[in-house]
Amino acid sequence: MIEKIIREKLLEALGCGVYFTEPAKPPREYVLIGRIGSSEGAARVINSVLLAVRSINADSIGGAMELNERVKRAMAELEADDRFTRVRCNSDSDLTDPETRRFGMQALFEITYYEEE
Repeated sequence: MIEKIIREKLLEALGCGVYFTEPAKPPREYVLIGRIGSSEGAARVINSVLLAVRSINADSIGGAMELNERVKRAMAELEADDRFTRVRCNSDSDLTDPETRRFGMQALFEITYYEEE
């Protein structure tokens, strides 16, 4: 599963928690990864996935924006890994929840990669 590789790379690059589901006791700053869609290429060798990467900061929208920028830089560095052929940030937007005042940003990434055997 390509998300596991991406999670490990983000853990190394960001220095904060990176999760697939909301943690029971969320830290002050963390990232959530979620698959929005995917497709299989020819012979299931080259595939693509659309990921939502949410940057959450308990203190401020500025903190969430800063973490979002760090996420985008770390994701761009995935192209240095031979398993990835393309990593593109499609868009990013404010994801702050006004009720809980949980500050967040969400970036959508289109990723093309070679399937591991």
